[in-house]
Amino acid sequence: MRARTLATVILAAGLFAVPVRGDDPPKKTAWNLDEVLDQLAHHPKDPYLQYVALMLGIRDNREREVEEQIDRLNRPGRFEERAGRRNRADLFSTFTGALAIQESLQLDTMRGNRRGGRGVDIPKKAADPVDRPKDKAPEPPAPKKDDPPKTLQIDKLIGPAQKPHPWAKMLGDKKPEVGPLANCVPEDFWFAEFRSLAAVNQVTGLSELWGGHLFTQALGEARSQLTVERIKKQLGLLQLPPKALEAIQVDGVGVTGSDLFLGEGSDVTVLVEGKGIAGLLAVAMPVLKLRAKEEKGEHAGIAFGHYATPDGALNVYVATPRPELHVRGNSLPAFKRVLECVAGKDAKRLGESKEFQYVRTLMPYRAAEEDGFVYLSDPFIRRLVGPELKISERRRVLVYNHLRMIGHACLMFRTEFGRAPKSLNELAEAKCAPGVFGKGDLEHPDGGTYSLAADGLSGVCSKWGRAEALNPCIEHPAIEATSEEIDEYRAFVNEYNQYWRTFFDPIALRVQASPKQYRLETLILPLIDNSIYTTMAQVLGGPAVALDTLPTPKREIG
Repeated sequence: MRARTLATVILAAGLFAVPVRGDDPPKKTAWNLDEVLDQLAHHPKDPYLQYVALMLGIRDNREREVEEQIDRLNRPGRFEERAGRRNRADLFSTFTGALAIQESLQLDTMRGNRRGGRGVDIPKKAADPVDRPKDKAPEPPAPKKDDPPKTLQIDKLIGPAQKPHPWAKMLGDKKPEVGPLANCVPEDFWFAEFRSLAAVNQVTGLSELWGGHLFTQALGEARSQLTVERIKKQLGLLQLPPKALEAIQVDGVGVTGSDLFLGEGSDVTVLVEGKGIAGLLAVAMPVLKLRAKEEKGEHAGIAFGHYATPDGALNVYVATPRPELHVRGNSLPAFKRVLECVAGKDAKRLGESKEFQYVRTLMPYRAAEEDGFVYLSDPFIRRLVGPELKISERRRVLVYNHLRMIGHACLMFRTEFGRAPKSLNELAEAKCAPGVFGKGDLEHPDGGTYSLAADGLSGVCSKWGRAEALNPCIEHPAIEATSEEIDEYRAFVNEYNQYWRTFFDPIALRVQASPKQYRLETLILPLIDNSIYTTMAQVLGGPAVALDTLPTPKREIG
């Protein structure tokens, strides 16, 4: 266990030291702010320690002192130049989303930079006295005729305007094979394809290995998201015996989705094609029927079933449109889009696009070195940077931060009182939260509500669910943007256009995984004269280099 986690456990030790019997009033255990600050000096990026320190600072009227110490610890050598301005987390600049910036969002929220559904920051009262009568609030500025609108329809916002490549001209008269599964997914979804179920396990196992070792070391984070395991559980695939699945003869496996926020929660749809579908159903369907009741539906002329548990750990839509094709997904809107493609009722299918066909002339379908193929199309990248998804994810990130803060508040309350809180109001009354989540300064940014989970240890959002697995963005697309969202998105577009001035560039990845070799190829068109690509070419280009192998465990990547 890492030291930072141990420190959190030590601080929460009061949980075991405070006996509570029946309905006896809780006996409060005092926190010591100086001790928390001492622990924070050793673990400055621990969000829970930061939360506790800030809450105790509010109680002891030492809030500014705590904020400045956190700034110094997390930005060494830069505090003085930033002391007069509070730089907030940029919700559009990050690709990784909520998990990467929750710490910054929490600091913003605790300081008073609370971004909500009203599209404005709600500053807290100043810690120092100001030169105005206490009984008179400042007059709001009179609106001007040229003030920007408070809200705007999403389809009125203009995203990056790069034009597509002349794919038809580039393709010419070539007619490459694209495979049947590429015609079963929308062209504005990402798409991954594998030659077998065994190849899926090999490639996803490789991603888990790299994620669990290399990225952990690079990012300095010890927690594991277990993303693949969570998605398999949602799809009803986790408890299936891998060897039995790999023995089933299939011609291909496809995976698709509408965004790449897999770590936080995203829609994932799996397609399996081949003559062994009956064997797959014989293995997979009994597990679903044992765990949940089936609810039936129909879309695009295709019947489907829905299986779900109350906690959402299992949530899968299942269909077998034809004897040699099986489809299952964890989000109904995305699942329906796929069924429309399968039924031929979606006019924009990936396999029929000239763009995808052209890329398949460069990376041929079923090449010997292709165990897995991942494709991010031009329309998908447009969707990824477009206003609907960007603003939907922005709101979801803000909700995620609130949910994480509710969890911190619950743990702080339990540590002090020896029991779980009964409500969000009780958290605020006990000064374990900066207010009532969902009200006032902590209002929901997307029109939903917050509540405590049944165990009183975490929060639940009526729209986006739980922090550990948020509902996909495709289920709650943004319709209108607030003035703050408009300004931030336009700033994002301006910055994006500085880097990508001519074309949108699709991205293709080809993976080969074997017990003795991992091989990864990437194709990005065109290789523009850009410092990022130039550096990549310098580092990764040239002949292969033999690495000296040290006596390390076989499962390590050196």
